[in-house]
Amino acid sequence: MGFMTELTIDHIAAIMPNARTNGLKNEWPYFLKTCRDYEIAQGNVKQRLAAFLMNVAKESGELYYVEEIADGWDYEWREDLGNTQQGDGPRYKGHGYIQTTGRLNHRRVGEALGVDFEANPLLLTEQPYAWYSAGWYWRYGSSWGNLNEYADAGDFRSTILGVRGGSDADREHYWWEALNVLPDDVVVPEPDEVEEAPPSEAQSSDALLDGWPVLRLVVGGEKWLMTQDRKNYVAVEEAPDEAFATEGVWLKKGGL
Repeated sequence: MGFMTELTIDHIAAIMPNARTNGLKNEWPYFLKTCRDYEIAQGNVKQRLAAFLMNVAKESGELYYVEEIADGWDYEWREDLGNTQQGDGPRYKGHGYIQTTGRLNHRRVGEALGVDFEANPLLLTEQPYAWYSAGWYWRYGSSWGNLNEYADAGDFRSTILGVRGGSDADREHYWWEALNVLPDDVVVPEPDEVEEAPPSEAQSSDALLDGWPVLRLVVGGEKWLMTQDRKNYVAVEEAPDEAFATEGVWLKKGGL
């Protein structure tokens, strides 16, 4: 094989201009491992990367959001998603860079990665799982099957349907940008050693607060207690009450 062009952070930053600011450098080994583990680095690598990145870019706001902005009530009692208990809609709304949605899908990706995301759904908002869950969905989780195969055929619109179920002009923009940026002979380099241990704690509880099940979460060393509707927050121990004065917040990288 002749000389090939290695994928770099600069390539990704040219496709997603905000990715570098949003922490791409620190996540680079996880991204590379995702590409290799879920066959994005095989076949027609340029088209697989372009299709994967266009969907991640839109789903995550260029690696900014790790949790769906919507409150999740539209998913309440959705049996096709495995949401069979009160509060499952908000609790299992989209998490990760390709938003894993529903109790069933949290369970499935957890079984694949060896982490109990059904009991701890917010772990999918942490690294490396935000990336790994996106790769797993891309290769194994979509009802459309292996999305790499559509990318090989240049059928990028089917990969969009396989992720969100409808057309999306923003994603198409990222697709064409990626094709312009990525070299035809691009290869994905081997990642450096990556940390596999969960970086934070997130545990569900049978306790209720104002009638809602509760999640306990450690973010940045501070301990929080939050109800599953994501609008009522109670600080515990060293977390200041005034930190939760604003309603309607959602998880982004770096905290709440």
